[in-house]
Amino acid sequence: MRYLFRFKAFKLVILPKDIFMKHLAPLLFLFLLMISCKEVVVTKAPKTPTEKQVLPIKQQHIVLDIDGMSCEIGCARTIESTLSKTQGISHVQVSFDEKKGRVTFDANKISKEAIAEKILSIGNGKLYKVTNITAVNLSAN
Repeated sequence: MRYLFRFKAFKLVILPKDIFMKHLAPLLFLFLLMISCKEVVVTKAPKTPTEKQVLPIKQQHIVLDIDGMSCEIGCARTIESTLSKTQGISHVQVSFDEKKGRVTFDANKISKEAIAEKILSIGNGKLYKVTNITAVNLSAN
């Protein structure tokens, strides 16, 4: 009979090789297989058709009186650039000579107060000030 472990210096329980191969080797293999293979559980949301509620465009036009502009290129263009990058605003025109800004926007996405706040935020509230907001009805023209 051949033995799996042969150590004379240590007193170990020595198993015959045929017992190890028949009984313990398959169990050891299954144990290693179980701990090495991690089960990856991916939880996905059920695929149900979700409908986004699309609101019709509620386009409004306003004229803002803007104080604090000192030049056409720096001030007026900076305000135009900032507002044109804002979601919900479709058209911006700022006039340095008139000290006014004309804005066309979707009222479902942004409010006229938020537009005024956006102008105030350009210089941390220190450069520009919106003194008046007037709604304009362009369909009457």
